[in-house]
Amino acid sequence: AHPVFWLLAISFVSYAFVFTSLIFNLIPILGERGYTAAEAVAAYACFGPFQLAGRLAVLALQRFISVTVAGLIGTLFPVLALIVLMSLDAHSPLVFLFAIAFGTGMGIKTIVQATAAPEFLGRAAYGALQGALMLPVYLAQALSPFLAATIWQIEGRYDLLQVLLLLMAALSATAFILAARLRPREAALSSA
Repeated sequence: AHPVFWLLAISFVSYAFVFTSLIFNLIPILGERGYTAAEAVAAYACFGPFQLAGRLAVLALQRFISVTVAGLIGTLFPVLALIVLMSLDAHSPLVFLFAIAFGTGMGIKTIVQATAAPEFLGRAAYGALQGALMLPVYLAQALSPFLAATIWQIEGRYDLLQVLLLLMAALSATAFILAARLRPREAALSSA
C-alpha cells in the first residue's frame, strides 16, 4: 500500500523493459548505425564482464555505500549508456563506453532489485514483498521483445525505440530516486 512499493515496481519494470529490449535488439541497432557484425558482437560481449564487475564492486563496497547510492548508480548508468548509444557514429570506439556503462549498471541494478525493497520498506515478509515486485518485472521481460519489435515496425528503423528506451531508463532512475526519498523513516532506522 505504500507509494515506495509502487515506485520501486515502476523502476524495476521500466528497467526490465529497457534491459530486455536492448539485449534482443542491440546487434541490429548497431548495424543500423554502421557497425559491422564483428564490432557489434564485440560491444555486446562486454556486457557480461562489466555486469560481473558492477556486482563485485557493490559487494566489495557494501560497507561504504548504501543501497540508495548503489541504486542511483545502477539506474543512472543505463541513462548515460543510452545517450552514448544514440550519439554514436559508425565504427566509433565509444560503443565500448556504452557497453561498459550499460553492463555495469545491469550488474548493480540486479543486486539493488534484491535489496532495495527490504531496505526501504522493512524486512518483514521479504519473500512476499519480492514476489509481488518481481512478478511484473518478469512479465515485462517476457513481453518486451515483442513490444520492441512492434515499435520497430512503426518506422522500420530503431530511432523511435531508442528514444523510448532512453525515456524508460530515465523513468526507472526517477522512480528509484523518489522511492529513496519517500522511504518510511522507520524502515530507514531499522536498516541502519
